[in-house]
Amino acid sequence: MGPSEHICEEYWSHHERPLDLIVVPSMSVDSEELAKVKAASCYEERQLFTLLLLRNPHLRLAYCSSTPIDESIVNYYLSLLPSHLSDDGLEVPHRERLFMLSPNDPTLVPLCEKLAQSPNIIDEIKTILRPSCQSSLICFTGTDGERKLALDLNVPLLASPPDMDRWGSKSGSREIFQEAGIPLAMGIDLTHSIKDLCQRIHDMMAKRQNNILKKLVVKLDMGFSGNGNAVLDLEPLYTKKGDLPTMEDIEAHLPNMEFASKFENWGAFSKKIERCGVIAEEWLEGRDVTSPSVQGVVVSSHRVDILSTHEQVLQGQVYKGCSFPANKDYRLRLQEYGQKVGMLLAKKGVRGHYGVDFLVRRLDDDGDWDVQALEINLRSTGTTHPNLTMRLLADGEYNTERGTFQADTKEKAYIASDNLHKSSYRGNTPSSMLAYMKKQGLVWDPVAKTGPVFHLMGALQGHGKVGVTCIANSYKEAEEMLHRVEKALDEDAASRSSRQEAQKA
Repeated sequence: MGPSEHICEEYWSHHERPLDLIVVPSMSVDSEELAKVKAASCYEERQLFTLLLLRNPHLRLAYCSSTPIDESIVNYYLSLLPSHLSDDGLEVPHRERLFMLSPNDPTLVPLCEKLAQSPNIIDEIKTILRPSCQSSLICFTGTDGERKLALDLNVPLLASPPDMDRWGSKSGSREIFQEAGIPLAMGIDLTHSIKDLCQRIHDMMAKRQNNILKKLVVKLDMGFSGNGNAVLDLEPLYTKKGDLPTMEDIEAHLPNMEFASKFENWGAFSKKIERCGVIAEEWLEGRDVTSPSVQGVVVSSHRVDILSTHEQVLQGQVYKGCSFPANKDYRLRLQEYGQKVGMLLAKKGVRGHYGVDFLVRRLDDDGDWDVQALEINLRSTGTTHPNLTMRLLADGEYNTERGTFQADTKEKAYIASDNLHKSSYRGNTPSSMLAYMKKQGLVWDPVAKTGPVFHLMGALQGHGKVGVTCIANSYKEAEEMLHRVEKALDEDAASRSSRQEAQKA
């Protein structure tokens, strides 16, 4: 059962229609890949921005999580909402229309599977849904688990059918780019065989003739957040005369890959090649290399809306944060390519959110930007929650002609990070951290429509990690705001440490 065009198009809009939403932020990805993410169990909180949809006084929302979410975090999101008055002048309470549900299971098993084993929660959700009201299930990604849950609840799923997953894989992405005529790096198609991978690497090196192939990026076909990538340096394989290596030389060199995740090793990775499959692409080099992306939503078979472009902040090849909008020199080209990809996905049956990652570089000092497509994500991405947070709070419009978001008369910019992380932050609580930020004036201003909005606060106490989206009227202002937030976190940690030392004394 797919979502109606209305829900797929505007579930985040300001239209005050009766609507029931079930949010299931299940991290339904490979458990081994998910385990590489710091505080992965808390990433279900990234979709708490959906609580801001309660600004619609006719909307009810059931939010599911593996473990109960701290009430201070829930209250924080509700505090960002404007008040609503009914026709008779009475305030419409937000909390009475919000239902927080949890099986209280902290394991890394996907949330949708936990809910399937919790008939009491399924029954409770069914009692929340109003018979005469439109409804939908919102998720992080649409797998068989999410689809089964939607069928059990008899509600549309705001995601692509699971049989569309291949178009969000590394190999499927390359097929889409080639079909759309979008530039992409020279590469090796999907293989599950190490011997075959070596043969294809050899053939790829042979095609380059006098221009040696320096590096390859080897990617697990369904890798997550860059953690399934590895860089293979090929230069040591060439002889001094420039002769090509043998197949045996290449296979013996594979264990020297540099893995994006510190938890990965060749022994485990080689087994994943056989089980999951890999592709490989030329490592692209140049001047001023950046890693932007474009986000869109497939509304129907004939309609795709572009939502945003971002510059991604990567540590190696792993996503850490982003800034909005992307560089004005090439963001309209990102939109153009994103639209082409979206329309192809729409024709193949994809619905809901998608993102496309790129590599952009200058080939020489005075050259234009060279834009190369990297991969497609058929799910919410790390850029989804900051963008929809801005949309829901700033109440503006995205201008596709300029690639900017305007609220009132001002264009908005933001910097978002999932990784404000220090060991000294451990032990702090969300309520204490938020109170300190308030003292420093680091709060959302609903009049100016600027300020920091925090997320991943459940990871603070146990992991010393928190996220923030700094929304401002320019990139410079957003950057300054982020620096103030980081400084305040450090000061708060130092103050807490001093108090603890004083108590010991």
